[in-house]
Amino acid sequence: MSNINGHGLKSPISTVITESTLIKTGCGRLRKIIVTSSKLDSATIEILDNVEDANPVLVRQFTAVSSTVYKFGDVTFETGLYIVVGGLINATVFYF
Repeated sequence: MSNINGHGLKSPISTVITESTLIKTGCGRLRKIIVTSSKLDSATIEILDNVEDANPVLVRQFTAVSSTVYKFGDVTFETGLYIVVGGLINATVFYF
């Protein structure tokens, strides 16, 4: 069984983040982000289709609530997957 991209992956790749991070270079799909912990009410996440903190924005900035799963239904990115984190957060990003 292959994933929606046809890359032969049976399950998404996961990466733990605590700060703004380049997750993947090139095209792919974002499946979900699980926020395991966030400090303060001002912890935020923004998702970009780039290899650095620059436009275009895939998902506008939102407040990252601890113990929450954010499902994106395989949002497609072309240039790269860059996650911008504001505040203190521990999250796992699932992507293909």
